[in-house]
Amino acid sequence: KHHGNSLAFASTALQADREVVQAAIRKTPEALQHASQAVRSDKAFMLEALGRYRVPLRLVSASLRADHDVVLEALRAMDPYHLDDPLEDADASLLTDRHFMYEAMKFHWSALSFASKELRADKDFVLLAARCVRAMDELTLLCGCLLEAGLRDDGSFWQPVNSSIAVQGEGNAPVLQVALSQLPGLAENGQTGLVQGLRMELFECVVRLLSGACFTCRVAEQVRGGVRHAPTVQDLAMTLVEELPKNSKGVLGCKRVFVNFIYDGHSGDRLVTPWDWDRPLIDFLPTPK
Repeated sequence: KHHGNSLAFASTALQADREVVQAAIRKTPEALQHASQAVRSDKAFMLEALGRYRVPLRLVSASLRADHDVVLEALRAMDPYHLDDPLEDADASLLTDRHFMYEAMKFHWSALSFASKELRADKDFVLLAARCVRAMDELTLLCGCLLEAGLRDDGSFWQPVNSSIAVQGEGNAPVLQVALSQLPGLAENGQTGLVQGLRMELFECVVRLLSGACFTCRVAEQVRGGVRHAPTVQDLAMTLVEELPKNSKGVLGCKRVFVNFIYDGHSGDRLVTPWDWDRPLIDFLPTPK
């Protein structure tokens, strides 16, 4: 009654008794391993056991580990960042099933990593995964699949990613909309002019948070050790991390930001990707009409 594992010492008849098994797994979910094959193959019973008691999917009968409803119930009961256990134990046939894998990705996009190689190389399927991404740091982990599907530079991928991220783009890693423009060169003393006979690059950024807060900052080229360093996306991100606490009450102590360059006032035109970190800002200026 008090120790679920005592089911291991019960008679065969009791190990096949659903009421007894339920009492055991209520105390110890792992006790399911001692239940009869008939109990572990009972779909209705196992759906309840997975949902209420979080029994490990690996202890469910092999036939049910190939059942969409059963495995999805196991995923539903899990922490979204620990979906690996159910998917590792699911029947391989489910990992090639487009509909099942899309439903699994709704719990967390990382389910994509368990999809078959064919699905991970399928452009349309990876686009479905894009709609499940909830934060830009997750996008970094998705890069391998993008390469497999040939989507690295495909705008049709970045737009749904941007839409998905925008829902939760606040807090310690905010998504910022940035309108970028280039200003006259800046001298070392802060005045417009020339440095070593060359004009330095200077950019003005009008920054808008999803909360509606707005501010302006500047990012300038630097000369270090006699070598010119054009401003990059990394320089912009570092500047924004410094400026945000000064300009937004809702974002304090963030250590990273994610940038969505906008053109003509329209959001989503150019979402910065993990490959853009070292690219010069001049690459993101609006194209002259």
